[in-house]
Amino acid sequence: MKKSFFLISLIALMTLTSCRVTKTITMINAKSNAAETEVEFIKHKITSISFLPLSEEQEEIAISIWKKEKEQLEKNRLKKNSDIALVIFQSENQFRSILTPEQLQEYKAEYNDSMITKYFLSNRAMNEIKRIYKLEGEIR
Repeated sequence: MKKSFFLISLIALMTLTSCRVTKTITMINAKSNAAETEVEFIKHKITSISFLPLSEEQEEIAISIWKKEKEQLEKNRLKKNSDIALVIFQSENQFRSILTPEQLQEYKAEYNDSMITKYFLSNRAMNEIKRIYKLEGEIR
């Protein structure tokens, strides 16, 4: 009985800590992204997905999504984390929506759930942000 209670408590603590770490790092990354110039921000985004073969049209759409994200991050930089979370959640979903099913699969494999990256979110990070900030919308 004591062992199972201890094990459950330990798992709960690790899960809570993991969620908080993901949330904290994601918000720090978003705020530091807001401090970059638009050119630097977009350049880093493009470099981060260089493994994906995007068409010219997809790249143009992605750049417009990222310009909007950058603009919104600058506006919300000093506001609540929930405002920033909404911006990065929506931008990530919009970017994912322009990918073909094969590209999306490759993208999700590259940014798997054990990773926390500066410019893109894993499914796990998306789910945690959605849950913590009570955001609406489907994760693509």
